[in-house]
Amino acid sequence: MLAERAMEWTREWKEEGRQEGLQEGRLQAVLALRDILLSVLTDRFGSVPTPVRRRVTATRDFDRLAKLGKQLLAASSLDELIQARGQVSPLPGRVDSGGPGEGPGVRAPRNAARTRSSETRSGTSVTS
Repeated sequence: MLAERAMEWTREWKEEGRQEGLQEGRLQAVLALRDILLSVLTDRFGSVPTPVRRRVTATRDFDRLAKLGKQLLAASSLDELIQARGQVSPLPGRVDSGGPGEGPGVRAPRNAARTRSSETRSGTSVTS
């Protein structure tokens, strides 16, 4: 009986460890993809406006970031990229219509609400 219980605990601990490892791997993939996208944005379009940089940095959904990467490859300008994302241009006087991307599987940072409200006021969006 005790041996069976010990084996059950061992299986549970292994599964918990596996789940934690998967979660950490997802987070690392998101962080790496965000860094790559920011680097490509800068290389392709020069200086990236702070609100756009914040939007990319706030995104926690790997699939949303991957989609942005594909659209980034096809866009000839930052304005075109933002329009392709279903957003309004970041040109002065125009307003953003979306919220920041957060997906399942990776927790948003504690300051996500503050980031969301400041980005909505900023007037630019890339990741929605």
